[in-house]
Amino acid sequence: MVDTTTVTPLEVNAMLEALSSHNKVKAAVQLFRDHLSVNGQVDQYSVGILLQALTNSIQDNQQPNYEIDRIRNKHLRTILASPCWQWKEAIKLLDECFSKITLNNPIFSNLLRLNERASQVFASEHPGHALACLQIMRDFDIVPDEVTCTMVLGASHSWRLSLQLFQSMQQQLSNDVNASKTWRLPRPNVYGYSAVITACARAGQYETVMQLLNDLMDDPLVDANTYVYNGMLQSLVQGGGRAKSKERLETALNLLQRMQPQSQTMPDTVTFNTLFALCAAVRLQPAEWEYLAKLVHTSDAESLAHGFLDQMTDMRVAKNLATYRQAILAVGACGPTSVHRMLDRALADEPVCYNGETELMNSALAAMSRDGHAEESFVCVSQMVSKGRSVRPNEETLAQLLDCLGHGGKTGLIPQLLRAIDGEDVAREHLQMLHVDSVLNRFPNVTKEIWSRAIRACLVNEDFPTCRQVFDLMHEKGVVTSCDIMRSVAEAYARASVTRSRLANGDDAPLIEAQEHARKASVLVDSFGNPPATLVALVCGACGYAGLFPEARRHLLQLHQSLLARMQISRGSTQPSLSVKNLRRNEGSMLPALHYRLMKSSARHGNVTSALQFCDDIQNLSRIAAKNEGKIEKLDETTQSSRGTFTEGIYSSLSMHLPEWTLLLEAASRSGHWKVCLSTLQFIRPYVGRLHPTPACKTTPPHTLSEYRRISRCLTSAIKCLSIRSQYAWAVRTLEDWIQWSGRRPPIDAVQETIRALSLRGRDKEVIRLAATCLQAPAEDAVDGSSYEMLLYVSAITAVSNEGLYAAADELFLAAIARGCLPFSLKASKIDDTPCVVLDLHRMNRAVARSSVRIALQKHMYEIRGNSRASACDIVIVTGRGLGSALKLRPILRPEVQRLLQEEFYPPLNTYSVPGNMGALRISCTDVKAWVAHQDAAKAAHMLTLASALKSLSSVERLRSILSHSKQKNHT
Repeated sequence: MVDTTTVTPLEVNAMLEALSSHNKVKAAVQLFRDHLSVNGQVDQYSVGILLQALTNSIQDNQQPNYEIDRIRNKHLRTILASPCWQWKEAIKLLDECFSKITLNNPIFSNLLRLNERASQVFASEHPGHALACLQIMRDFDIVPDEVTCTMVLGASHSWRLSLQLFQSMQQQLSNDVNASKTWRLPRPNVYGYSAVITACARAGQYETVMQLLNDLMDDPLVDANTYVYNGMLQSLVQGGGRAKSKERLETALNLLQRMQPQSQTMPDTVTFNTLFALCAAVRLQPAEWEYLAKLVHTSDAESLAHGFLDQMTDMRVAKNLATYRQAILAVGACGPTSVHRMLDRALADEPVCYNGETELMNSALAAMSRDGHAEESFVCVSQMVSKGRSVRPNEETLAQLLDCLGHGGKTGLIPQLLRAIDGEDVAREHLQMLHVDSVLNRFPNVTKEIWSRAIRACLVNEDFPTCRQVFDLMHEKGVVTSCDIMRSVAEAYARASVTRSRLANGDDAPLIEAQEHARKASVLVDSFGNPPATLVALVCGACGYAGLFPEARRHLLQLHQSLLARMQISRGSTQPSLSVKNLRRNEGSMLPALHYRLMKSSARHGNVTSALQFCDDIQNLSRIAAKNEGKIEKLDETTQSSRGTFTEGIYSSLSMHLPEWTLLLEAASRSGHWKVCLSTLQFIRPYVGRLHPTPACKTTPPHTLSEYRRISRCLTSAIKCLSIRSQYAWAVRTLEDWIQWSGRRPPIDAVQETIRALSLRGRDKEVIRLAATCLQAPAEDAVDGSSYEMLLYVSAITAVSNEGLYAAADELFLAAIARGCLPFSLKASKIDDTPCVVLDLHRMNRAVARSSVRIALQKHMYEIRGNSRASACDIVIVTGRGLGSALKLRPILRPEVQRLLQEEFYPPLNTYSVPGNMGALRISCTDVKAWVAHQDAAKAAHMLTLASALKSLSSVERLRSILSHSKQKNHT
């Protein structure tokens, strides 16, 4: 320990700077604490030195640290969480000296730089504390300056929050009316504009970028400079994606137009280099270039790149070697000819490209390798060497040539190229088509990096036989295969297995190939002593996708055991135990996503056995993890899923949740295990209950309705399984329970499946009761443009009618008419001055049309019987001409109605076409009268028979005689 009793703050700062310069950060922190404990006085500059040292000590490959620390200050406690030990050490230092110094803007600026560096290394694991730091400054009435606010704008993970803060800075007011009147945000300077524009550009909000740029130009207190514009352009290179390539380039061109020459915003070398990099990053289609022609008056990337070079010459902007290298990459999408033209232009500029020919050649090879121009790449190397320039192919040249062969589908030449470079004459003969004999002797010796590049080039097109030849050649040359190469091969096998499985679609050949690739990947993973968890998860998912569920489960248990071993080790150590929360930060969503993929693969293959095994493994892991945290999670009707909605992509829990339970039910449904379906529905019940509408909520939110429809798919799967297994009673009970759980109507597909199962077994009364039960629940929005009631009644009428249950079909049709969900148009009219009754059957299927005809004739008959003045008249049935049928002008209802009137009515009702209208049938009043008379006679005969039967049953004497006769017969 250093004696700090007589050390002045200036001497302490000197020692801290010396220790920091030698990367002795922990020693510097300990020296600061010793000085603080002895003298009790600290300097703000000392704190700044330590924060800078902690920032510089963060390594790119630094391992996370989840040790839980305790601090006293409640404000600093809100920003303590981080996997970066330097950040937590900085917060603890501020907590220790919080009451002994006055926090100011320089301290928070250094703290924000540390926060930015931690976010770069740990990405999403390090929560963004920039806005929280600004809130602490507000709580302690520390007015932030432009530097602090600019760093907060650039460090925020959300472009919306950055924009909101920037707008508050523009207003120069705090959004919190309760804050001190002396605390206010500064007006944004040019760097603040640059930070918020960069944040919006990385998020792809290009319209907002242009709006902010207009504000920057209109702000009289802010003068933009070239540095700001270059930062905006750089953000366009890093952000966005293929879907917004046109918008990125359009925004960059607009920015270039705003950079006026002969001013402080004049484009410089960095500006044009960034534009070339952006052109190389985006690959536009011809239609997109036509859209951009109004800005640049060019039709492709080549003319745009040459235009930029001409513009640099006109504006006297210096060019460097990086300029031409980026320009060559920018024209790569236009083909090898364009690349050669740009390369020749670069070589013509000798003052700039002196001694840089090899780098330019490598850039040309990289530009052509993206599209796989293998032959052109070798020709380029030969021409460059033959020109007598100081070009000597290096290791990067050979690596680019290997990539060209890989992307060009000529991986079979890779072993020959490596052999030819090693001096084998036989291999040189195979490469004559590439015209590289003159340059083979100029290539350097093949290193381990080149061997790795060759194997990865073979794996681009999943050429595993050639990859095996490269491995054999490595063993022949005595090259030791590294673990990284083997991991790349295993990953390639796994990805190839997934690709083949997706192409199977019931075909055995791709599935067999996928299984073979998955087995090889599994064997490679087993050969590693301690394979990475990400690789094991990838191979595990590939095995599950290919249907190799024993191998998939073995790798899953391997991951679970590794996790549990880490938990046990952390329990015995002095650090806090590894919790599920820390696991999420360390491994993200790998394990939950793997669980979901395995359950999905089981459902896809209809393997309920593997699904149940995976379910058991997941639940066991969840129980042990919860026990390690000292709590056991219980799921009941009031428990909400920690995973959120059904559609949430990144899961945050290790246990089974709604997506996994749904997939388990799907697997059971496909394999016909109806008992498993019924059991799984009980686990889905709490999620359904959460969506139960409340009396206070008059309208259902769209997201709730959408989630309910997604969850209800599992009910349809369960009902299908129950119907196939002839468990129609359980199907009806399941629908009734679902109505009770959800407070909504069950999905129409599930109801239709149950109705078909009941109709097939002649349960017409239960069909009618089920339809009424489903319609008692609250109504939802229309389904596929038709009402729920109409779909329900149409399917029910069709199902019972197809099984010959015409009475039930007519009863359902009458119920549908009463609810107004099915049309029934029967009205009196005149055709050719002849009174008639017209029935319209448009937009009806055959089953509904049959019921409509029967009901219409019965109604007409009752009207004749009930009114003595009424008489039978012609009946016209409008069936249509078949304009809306699947086969044009091939009507369906017309022959069906004719068959119905001939076969199901006695005496048969003859029909004939209405003159001038082939879409209507006419029944003469004579046939109608004959049919009504027959119905009356049949009814009278039926009533006499019924009366006779009732008379014989009600006769006391008849009963006594029967009983007496029965006794006498028994005695004898």
